[in-house]
Amino acid sequence: MKRRLAIIVALGLAFAGSEVFAKCVEGDCANGRGTFEYPNGGKYVGDFKSYYPNGQGELFYPDGSKYTGAFVNNEFTGQGVYVFPNGDKYDGEFVRNKRHGRGTLTFSDGKKYVGQFDQDLKSGRGVLTFADGTVYDGEFQADAAQGLGTLTSPKGEKYVGQFVNGLPNGKGVMNYADRSIYDGEWRNNVPNGQGGYTFPDGRKIRGLFRDGNYIGE
Repeated sequence: MKRRLAIIVALGLAFAGSEVFAKCVEGDCANGRGTFEYPNGGKYVGDFKSYYPNGQGELFYPDGSKYTGAFVNNEFTGQGVYVFPNGDKYDGEFVRNKRHGRGTLTFSDGKKYVGQFDQDLKSGRGVLTFADGTVYDGEFQADAAQGLGTLTSPKGEKYVGQFVNGLPNGKGVMNYADRSIYDGEWRNNVPNGQGGYTFPDGRKIRGLFRDGNYIGE
């Protein structure tokens, strides 16, 4: 967002009275609707108030990215859509040029996140769907799965429990595709600590696990 902010700030400076860097080419760029162009190929089309973008508008960047939505005093604030040069797209709430609130982030590689954002990062409750059909539904912090959540794979496996830095860590239950179950402690996506394992045929063992292996009671 720093690059975007820099362009918007430059936009504001130009509106403040300098035509050296940019100019109004159509409409009312003071208090109305107009088009403002930049020497680098950038362009803003939308509502103005007191020489600043205020209301609804579109901001086009030279690299092909585009923001469409609400502006408040020269900043992205409110509902908007930002399309990145690589095809990624965010559709949701902005506050002062950052994704903040609820939104949907769709990636060009097939991933999709629907949920809460805090200062541009996935944070709070959300659902992340991967291209292969794997789904994480739970808590996020600083852009990673953190807290309680459920991870379901297209193979039929399902983990319900605690996550740290995007991986199962702490207490959790894994239901495997072969109908076996591990219920216990995890470290970095592997059973580590006290837990119980139920075999597909119903037999059970309980005790200490280390790096995914049963050590004993």
